[in-house]
Parts: sequence; structure tokens; C-alpha cells
Amino acid sequence: MSDIDPRTLANGDLAAEVATLSAQLDVAEHRLLALIGANSTAASAIATTVCRRWRRVAKALAELPHISTAFSRAEVSYSKVRAMTRVATPGNEAPLLYMAKEASAAQLETLTSSTSPTDWSPR
Repeated sequence: MSDIDPRTLANGDLAAEVATLSAQLDVAEHRLLALIGANSTAASAIATTVCRRWRRVAKALAELPHISTAFSRAEVSYSKVRAMTRVATPGNEAPLLYMAKEASAAQLETLTSSTSPTDWSPR
């Protein structure tokens, strides 16, 4: 659909195209982080702050198979993954992932910024 003027699309078609492209971006971003995680010099041309954040998330995803898989399938966005990986551990990723699928990225950001990994651990 990239050669079609978006202004000519019906609302339903436009919404479907936006949803499809959004999912493709999430899948591509997961791949980018996998490459960065495998070779940290692969991102040397990227702004330092962004690169540091991507490396942190990439490193965390290597230890979080459920979150990584959900991200690779575009079930959760990068914004949600970034928030989850601040507090996620292999032992607490399931409740975080459940929350990520139910909450907005902003809500998840608020929840994870005010908690620690132990707050999400099963009791």
C-alpha cells in the first residue's frame, strides 16, 4: 500500500495500514536490539544516549525469553519493553508481561518507574 496516497484510503483501510506498519516496526526494532546485543559496536554511529538505552534493553532481553518473544511477535511495543526491562527478572517477567498487554505504555512506565524488581517477584 505504500504507493497509495493515504488521504484516499477509507478509515478502516488506513487504520489497518497503521496497525500493520506499527507491528512491522516493533519486529524490526526487536531485530535491531538483537544485533546490538550480539555486538555492541554495531551501534557506534547512533547517538550515545539512545545507544546506551538500546544496549541496556538488548542485554536485558537476552535474559528475558518471554518478553523477548512477545516483542519479536509485536505483541508489545518497544516503549513497553523498555519500561519492563528496568525491573524485569527471569522470575518476574510473567506478571510484567501480563500487565504490559493490558496497560498503556504510559501506565506501564509509571508502574515500573516507581517499583523495583522485588516488587514484581512472586511471593
